[in-house]
Amino acid sequence: MRLKHIKLAGFKSFVDPTKVPFEQRMTAIVGPNGCGKSNIIDAVRWVLGESSAKNLRGDAMTDVIFNGAATRKPVGQASVELLFDNIDGRIQGNMADRNQVSIRRVINRDSQNTYYLNGSKCRRRDITDIFLGTGLGPRSYAIIEQGTISKLIESKPQELRVFIEEAAGISKYKERRRDTENRIRHTRENLERLNDIRVELGLQIDKLHQQAEAAKRFKTLKTRERKYRAELTVLKWQKFDQQANEQKQQVSQFQTEIEALIVEQKKIDIQLFDAKQKVTIGGESSGELHQKKLLLSNDIARAEQNIKHLKQQKQKAQHDNSVTQQQLINAQQLVLAEQKQLQNSTLKITEHVPELELIEQQLLESQVQLEGYIEQQRNEHQQWQILQRQHQDTSDDHLRVNQKISQLSEQISHQQQRQQSLTHLLASLTDESLTENVESTADLQIKLVKQEKQQQTLLKQYNDNESNQLALTAKISIFSQQQAQHSGEIAALKLYLKQLQIQQNQQADWRIKQKEWLSARGQKVLGAVYQFLTVETAWQASVELVLDHWLQGELVEHFPTEVTIEPLFLVLEQQRNNSSVTRSVQEKTGTLAEKVKGLPAITAFLNNILIADDYQQAQQLMLTLTEYQSVICKDGTWLSQYFLRKGSAENFNALLQLTDNISHTSEKITELQVSIDDDHVKESQLIKGKEQFVSDAKILKTTIEQSTHQAQALQQKIALAKQAAEQRDKQSSLYQQELTTLESLLIQNKKLLSLQEAGLTKLPKHDADQLMNISSAQESLQRKIQDSQESSQRFHQQKHQQALMIEKLNYEQAQGQLSLVRAQESIQQLTKQQRMHQKIVEDCASPLQVDEQKLQAWLIDVAELDGRIAKIQHDTTDSKTLINDAESKVQQLTRNINSKKEQINAVHLTAESYRLRADAALEQLNEMQQNLLAVQSAMPEQAKEPLWQAHIVNLGKDINRLGAINLAAINEYQIQFERKTYLDQQDEDLTQAINTLELAIAKIDKESRHKFKNTFEKINSDLKALFPKVFGGGSAYLALTDDDMLETGVTIMARPPGKKNSTIHLLSGGEKALTALSLVFAIFRLNPAPFCMLDEVDAPLDDANVSRFCNLVREMSQTVQFIYISHNKIAMEMASQLTGVTMFEPGVSKMVAVDIDEAIAMAELE
Repeated sequence: MRLKHIKLAGFKSFVDPTKVPFEQRMTAIVGPNGCGKSNIIDAVRWVLGESSAKNLRGDAMTDVIFNGAATRKPVGQASVELLFDNIDGRIQGNMADRNQVSIRRVINRDSQNTYYLNGSKCRRRDITDIFLGTGLGPRSYAIIEQGTISKLIESKPQELRVFIEEAAGISKYKERRRDTENRIRHTRENLERLNDIRVELGLQIDKLHQQAEAAKRFKTLKTRERKYRAELTVLKWQKFDQQANEQKQQVSQFQTEIEALIVEQKKIDIQLFDAKQKVTIGGESSGELHQKKLLLSNDIARAEQNIKHLKQQKQKAQHDNSVTQQQLINAQQLVLAEQKQLQNSTLKITEHVPELELIEQQLLESQVQLEGYIEQQRNEHQQWQILQRQHQDTSDDHLRVNQKISQLSEQISHQQQRQQSLTHLLASLTDESLTENVESTADLQIKLVKQEKQQQTLLKQYNDNESNQLALTAKISIFSQQQAQHSGEIAALKLYLKQLQIQQNQQADWRIKQKEWLSARGQKVLGAVYQFLTVETAWQASVELVLDHWLQGELVEHFPTEVTIEPLFLVLEQQRNNSSVTRSVQEKTGTLAEKVKGLPAITAFLNNILIADDYQQAQQLMLTLTEYQSVICKDGTWLSQYFLRKGSAENFNALLQLTDNISHTSEKITELQVSIDDDHVKESQLIKGKEQFVSDAKILKTTIEQSTHQAQALQQKIALAKQAAEQRDKQSSLYQQELTTLESLLIQNKKLLSLQEAGLTKLPKHDADQLMNISSAQESLQRKIQDSQESSQRFHQQKHQQALMIEKLNYEQAQGQLSLVRAQESIQQLTKQQRMHQKIVEDCASPLQVDEQKLQAWLIDVAELDGRIAKIQHDTTDSKTLINDAESKVQQLTRNINSKKEQINAVHLTAESYRLRADAALEQLNEMQQNLLAVQSAMPEQAKEPLWQAHIVNLGKDINRLGAINLAAINEYQIQFERKTYLDQQDEDLTQAINTLELAIAKIDKESRHKFKNTFEKINSDLKALFPKVFGGGSAYLALTDDDMLETGVTIMARPPGKKNSTIHLLSGGEKALTALSLVFAIFRLNPAPFCMLDEVDAPLDDANVSRFCNLVREMSQTVQFIYISHNKIAMEMASQLTGVTMFEPGVSKMVAVDIDEAIAMAELE
């Protein structure tokens, strides 16, 4: 992937749309200070998603928009676009198949940012996501701004770690991991709320179950009540229908009398109709005339409005004509003034031209005189230079010979001393030291192999330890979830148990009175009967039906001496229950007694009740029953030879079922508590095991680090030993070569010394008097030249002032001519407007006359219509008089008819009352969805209204005893039960999903640790290799601040050659810059970003270090595209393409690009 170009518009100083191409691997951006070079770097950071205005050298994000210059206005928005070449497919995601990827960012003055990806709108995150892992970003190591290169190595450990993560390619995993953890946290919060809902639903379901059972009983009673009500309604209908038929006969008699009166009334109605017809026709004619009058009135109003409008338009045109006339007079006066001003300017120009010609003549004469003086000075100076050169050559020869003699003497002395030193050094290098060094190197190699094997063993143990820790963590998490789930279940069960106990403790009014009565007489109450019974679950409903109130009866030691309480008093004597008589009572097989344990007296009673699985089996047992025996089914159907019963007439609590539920709930709570205690013990054991693994891991890590340090120390010793041996061999060879060279040099230097001493006596002497005379003549001539130059300069200034004056007058003359032309054009325009206004006045005259004529005609028509309307109104008044007389007669007849009808209505109302009552009875039947004929056929012959009313009252009392009934409880119970089942399944699925995600996160964390560790070691290794290459020696390394590879920070330490600094902050600016470059290039070697942008990073470097920097950049440019800003000539020469930034217009940057290869080719062709 390569950056092809940048497009800027309105961004900082780049106000005009500017395209900056990057066609080569190395592009240098050059230009003077302040011309906007760094704005290109800021543009790249900004479009990649930078959100801090401070990092863009501003106070607010809108500061990046061009804010105007001396000759430019501010713009409303800034736009930057980057175009990438993605042929190698390095960009992943939905852009992986695109050969080119374009990203663009736009901001306006309202601080609204818009991002585009290949021309389509997108989010800022969409852009940052596609560059995750590529090394690019608003604050990545690929973009180093001006003055920040040294801050890179002074970053905080966590900030420096970000660069390592980006190089390792785990930054995108870390970002997604953070999102996943947030979602898991929200899911857990939702699960807690879900558990609360499930507990609440459980309580609601239990309550709805009881309400549903009561609703079923209510429906049975209601069915019977509806049957009696339907039959009672039929009885009422029969009575009311008979009475309604009797009243209809009376209505028929009155209707015959009314018909005679109606015949007479119809005759008068015919006369009345004729009169009304005449009134109607007159009204219609009057309406039509009124409509015509209304239309004429509208035409008159429009004409009057049109006349008014034409008059106003004519007045406005006349007024505009007068204004235009005044403007025309003013324009003509302006033309006269401009012509006068133009004549004055021409006169002044004529006066100044002769003065300018005179000054030019004087200037020409002064320049001729000055050229003569300069020519004379040039001739004398050439003569002086010849003499001076001869004098200098002689002096140089003497000095050179003396210096050569001195140098040869010193060289001979130094060569002799060096010869003695080399002889001594060669003698010190013996074969014994070399043999010892070889033996020491072999021992170190053996130790190193053993150390590496030990290190691999320790690393394997450490990885196994981490795997065990992850497994234990997952188990601990599972136990914690189980404990939380069990605790929630216990809380729900305790609440359910409390409700059951409340229901169990609810006592009927008669039982409370009974207890109070027994307590008042000192009778000891041992408890309720149901508390001493144990019943099989399947037969609880049947036993409750049989024993009924006995279950709430109190168990006492003996019967009271008198009974004064009503209506019920159910007490079992304990002495009789514990007597030998009752103990001998045995449960009979096939009876209800074998399903109940506890009280012998109850057993004796239940021995007479046989049991059957269903109603058919019970009917078969009926054939074998004795007089006092009965049979009962599991579903609660109880029958004998004399009765059949199912269900209870009162709404009693299911005491036996409640007792059984309370017992089971308590046992379940105990089981869950035991399970929680066991989980606590197992969790504690797992936590101890995990702590042991963590302790072992720390020990193993310390041991690994020690082993690593020992291996590194051995490697350094081996390297030093080999280096020492090679150094000795090289030194011995060099010393020998140097001795040979020194011997030949000594002989040559001695010969040269004798030759130089002989030549010194043969050099000629020089004469200085002639030089002094020429120098004096030159000084005199120089003064004359200076006077002539001052005179010429003065004439130049005068010429310049006159030229400026003439230029100013010419400009004024041109402006006057331009103003004159404009005034003449204004006169023409005003004349045209005047003619147009006159035409408007003439056009308005003719329509105005036509509208006034039409208005007079329409007014005459309106007067005629008013007369016709008055005549029609008079005829209508006569017809209305006849109508009033006829209506009086009709009213008298109507009163007679109404009198008869009132008598009919009285009878009819009585009949209708009976009919309404009958219909109401039928409506009641319809509301009850009953058919009249079906109810009549099924109704007994002895059915009477009072008897059936009594049945309904009794059923109403039975229904009232049931209390408040929730008829929707049956459906609600089913809905809530299904919802509870669904929520339980969702809870299980979510819990399983969270566990899967956590295991995946743990796996990713492990992989991230491994990747980060490998990347750190590779970057550290490259840094150790690059640093000595950049500095010509020294050392540098990276170090971790913590043991956790996911959270540890990274620090850097660098020691240039000959320094032992304790911190990185003690380095100089140049040393910090080179160290930071070493780190950045080490990262690029591992994970090269598509391009690297450097902003004057070579500023603090000297020429030697700049050369090293350039060598590194040239080497890295084979895999990385470099775009750098520099003022250094060495760095500029290295670039394949030069892009210049200029500010020809103040505050506005422009681009000038130069292709170095193309420029060289053109130069070679020339």
